[in-house]
Amino acid sequence: ARTHGLDRFLRHYNTQRGHSALGGRPPISRLAA
Repeated sequence: ARTHGLDRFLRHYNTQRGHSALGGRPPISRLAA
């Protein structure tokens, strides 16, 4: 259960969160580019 919660958190963390090092873009945009 904990790993599922962590996976869900990381998915949100990597797709929804703006990343200052990437100019406010989420890290996933780096992979999709």
